[in-house]
Order: sequence, then structure tokens, then C-alpha cells
Amino acid sequence: MLLGLWSILTPIIHGWLPHVVTGWWFDLLTVTAKAILWTALTWWGCRSFRDQLTDQPRQLWHLRLTKVFWISLLVLIGIQSVGQLWQSQPFSINPHLLTRENGQLLNVTLAAGLFEEWFFRGFLTNRLLKTGPFWRVNLAQAVAFQVIHFPLYLVAGYSPLIWLGNIACVLPLGLLFGWNYQRSHSIWPSMLLHIAWNSMVFLFD
Repeated sequence: MLLGLWSILTPIIHGWLPHVVTGWWFDLLTVTAKAILWTALTWWGCRSFRDQLTDQPRQLWHLRLTKVFWISLLVLIGIQSVGQLWQSQPFSINPHLLTRENGQLLNVTLAAGLFEEWFFRGFLTNRLLKTGPFWRVNLAQAVAFQVIHFPLYLVAGYSPLIWLGNIACVLPLGLLFGWNYQRSHSIWPSMLLHIAWNSMVFLFD
């Protein structure tokens, strides 16, 4: 159901909509669509599987930044820093922030981290933690997180090499976000890490 909904919405948001609106309007519309979809799915999931959740929704918003979070943040900053050193102008901010990717500043830097984490870690990982060993749970939710990116790759017309590059990035990030949730039982660590990574990629790439 999840992949079906997202497969329908992605061609509309990233295929048809950019031909109609651009800039801030496009950004706000994509943020709104993402907010409605992921919030609705999370709300439905938490209500339908309330007794099977490891952590109840209110518990998820307690701010708990463990040692794992700070180590993860340093690793992500380190990876981005090494990548920047290979650029002709390292750490230079992209001059087209407001128009890049048809104007998706808020969608990429904030909305993805907020709403995707709310569903994938706040509900899905939360629900799966009671079903088996953590390594299996973490792999399952990370694969699901990766799969919902596939419709975007198709709409964007990515080459096989770019597909592999994105999978090599997104899948490990999903595992890292899941690990942070399991260690903290809070949505904040994975949410902040997701926002930090996307922001660094969008600002400097």
C-alpha cells in the first residue's frame, strides 16, 4: 500500500507539478503533500497497531540524544567533509538554493527528515521491534526506506550508475537512523541526523 501510494504521488509531484509551478510554490506544495501522506500513514499505523508498538507516540518526542547520536553526527559530517575536499571549491554554498531542483529547499532540508522519520522510525521500526532480533528489524525498515526512493529515481530518469550510488547512500543511512532510534527510543536523533545529512548535501553539493 505504501509503495503504491508513493508510486502514484511521485510522478505527480516530481513529473507533472514542476511543469505547472516552480520556486516557493512548488516547494510548499511538495512539503504539504509529503506532510499529509506520511502523517496520515503514521497516524493510521499508530492507531491500528497501538498495542504492538514498542514505544507509544508520546514517548517518541522525549528528547534523548545518546552517545550513538553524537558519534553518528560526527561520522556524517566527516563523510561530507571528505567529499567536499575533492571538489574544486570545497565547502562553497550552492548559489542556486532557492531554485535548485525546481525549488525544494524546505522539502529536502526539513520536510524529508521530519515526516519520513516520523513514519519509518516513529511507526515502522517502532512496530517491528517486537517481531524479532534487531538486526533483522533494522534491515527490513532500511530496505523499506530505500524502496520508497525508487519511484523518484524512475521519474528522474537516473542511469544505473546513479541508482547504485544512491542505494549505496540511502540504505546505510536507513540502517543508521534505525540504530539511533533503537538506542534512544526517541524520534529526535534520527530526525536530526536526517535533516543534517540532507541539508549538507543540498547546501554544498
